[in-house]
Amino acid sequence: MKRKVTWIFVVTIFMFTSCMSKWTVVSEEDYSKRETHIVKIYEKLSKKYDKLLENPIEEKERKELEETFRNFYDNLNALQVKNDSAHLQFLEKYRNHVRIKLNYLRDLKED
Repeated sequence: MKRKVTWIFVVTIFMFTSCMSKWTVVSEEDYSKRETHIVKIYEKLSKKYDKLLENPIEEKERKELEETFRNFYDNLNALQVKNDSAHLQFLEKYRNHVRIKLNYLRDLKED
């Protein structure tokens, strides 16, 4: 009886540790998917930003784009990362890019 309980305990621990290692792999894949998604959103916003600067700036369009950049920046700041320095560096890089464009959009604001 004691041997059976020990065996069940060992199997349970083995299953738990294998699941934990699987979750680690999944989270790394999630980070790469997240990075791809962030890059796509940033590129889309950058195109809108460049288009805004090509023509005479209309306050309504500038304000909408500023709001979109601010929401994107807030979402980047809200992301949680555990023990992945490469992903943290990626997020910080894009936070800086978005912050720069957001500040420039604020500077373009008509008084």
